[in-house]
Amino acid sequence: MFPGQKEWSSIKTQAVLFFGYLPNHGEIRIPKSIREAAREGQINGSKHELVRQGRDCIRQTFERQLSELPANTHHVVPLSGGLDSRTILAALLNHEKINKSNISTITFGTPGTWDFELSQEVAKAAGVENEVIDLTSTDVGWSIDDLVETAAWAERPVPILEARINKIPAEKYSKQNTVLWSGFMGDPTVGSHQPSSPCDNWNCALEHFIDNNKQVNKHDHPITLDPKEVLPSTPFIDRAKLSYEEQLDYAIRQQKYIKPIVAPSDELYVKPFIDERWLSFWLNIPPSERNDRRLFKKIVKKEFPNLFSLPTSTNYGLSISRHPFLGKVNGAISILTRKFCSELKGHRYIHPNMNYAPFDDLMRDSDRLAPATEELLLEVNNRDGIYIDVETLWKEHQSGENHSNLFSLLLSIESHLRFKE
Repeated sequence: MFPGQKEWSSIKTQAVLFFGYLPNHGEIRIPKSIREAAREGQINGSKHELVRQGRDCIRQTFERQLSELPANTHHVVPLSGGLDSRTILAALLNHEKINKSNISTITFGTPGTWDFELSQEVAKAAGVENEVIDLTSTDVGWSIDDLVETAAWAERPVPILEARINKIPAEKYSKQNTVLWSGFMGDPTVGSHQPSSPCDNWNCALEHFIDNNKQVNKHDHPITLDPKEVLPSTPFIDRAKLSYEEQLDYAIRQQKYIKPIVAPSDELYVKPFIDERWLSFWLNIPPSERNDRRLFKKIVKKEFPNLFSLPTSTNYGLSISRHPFLGKVNGAISILTRKFCSELKGHRYIHPNMNYAPFDDLMRDSDRLAPATEELLLEVNNRDGIYIDVETLWKEHQSGENHSNLFSLLLSIESHLRFKE
């Protein structure tokens, strides 16, 4: 049973405002596949041997996923500038039984960002058809109906604007013999969320989770909720199998926030990075090889040298073959150059690492997100747990101040409640 208006409370409102989603929506648990895959005994061996096993793991994982699909399946990869979607595309291209004509990609984002620009470079190098969607164009629908339909698609309170964008591929490709390949759980399983100094007690991990997931500052909206009220009071499994921080990430953030946005349907989406073979290897290699996805980066560079010689958003616009320090230098130079050029030309500065779209601008544009935002904000202001002067904040935003983060959260709440009414 999903929380409808009758079951909705100020506590749920406060939880969504704090985290951006509802952490305790339904049962909170680590998926069975992860619980069974995480073991105390590590996969040891020389670096050469670990690389060999990792390359086998990638091949076997995709072989298993593809064996469950019809031979004439069309494979669509939503492509970013990062590593997960590039790994999927490269693995599909390497598979001898898939014709390249049955593989295509879709890129969505804002011109000038790494995700938008680098993904197109990857698609071109791969020689596959790529559909490009500029999220700042008027072609993207931002009506109230679009947002409420997105809430129905996600079936739970999630960041509605992010969900609306990720719903676009589902709208375009939900047809027979077509699947979308999702990078869900790719980065976390290979170690991107493994802390360098893991907490040795659950309370420490809770504090870490709260600090890293907080969305709204108190000066934006008074938060009366103790966030621990909606989080589990005890660990899910032994810390020797999986760090407490990753347990919270896998059970809550990944399941309650990421999955409903990037891969809500098991019918349309293929999720290779939650395959049992994948989990059994990556969750059990030595922690030192999971730090900063160290072993994963070594493997994909060897397994897919062509696509991983190209620049990535992961290394600030450079290939992952280049030293991380050089990537940071390149990122800093790129940011400063873009800022200077934007100011010189009087244009809006777009940070190259920005996700999705400049929502603050879209909320000021009458041809895009402004009409739906204004109407939904006035409605949500009457809900329990909302203690702000919406009209004043809206006027401030239209005058140049940026309240888009808070507005996005309020839109998520109101869109969800309208879907449930």
